[in-house]
Amino acid sequence: MARSTASAVTPPMPCPRRRVLILGPVQERPDAFDGVAGATILVAPFSALDEALLARVRPDVIHAVLAADGCDPIAVARRLSDLGYAGTVRGFGLPSRCGGALAGHLAQVVPGIDFEAVDRPA
Repeated sequence: MARSTASAVTPPMPCPRRRVLILGPVQERPDAFDGVAGATILVAPFSALDEALLARVRPDVIHAVLAADGCDPIAVARRLSDLGYAGTVRGFGLPSRCGGALAGHLAQVVPGIDFEAVDRPA
């Protein structure tokens, strides 16, 4: 009796959903996030940003709505850094001409934050 040489195929591990935290003066998901698939999205005001929120959400990426009055991108990045976040931050709502200069400045001021200004979330 011949033995089968075929090996068992292991099914692929399910891909975890990307965790996205939207920070800003919004109460619900902005229209810009319509059509974003494969993500768990949580919306929170800047005032709710603390260690507990970051620990609970464990975001893969943070989208910050930066077009609002009193929403300083540098202050947001510093606050995230002070809370121990060293990850990806995408700021949207800024004029596109400001994005590159701001990203360069933030890289110097808060080196642990990967910041990029975007028109729409990806």
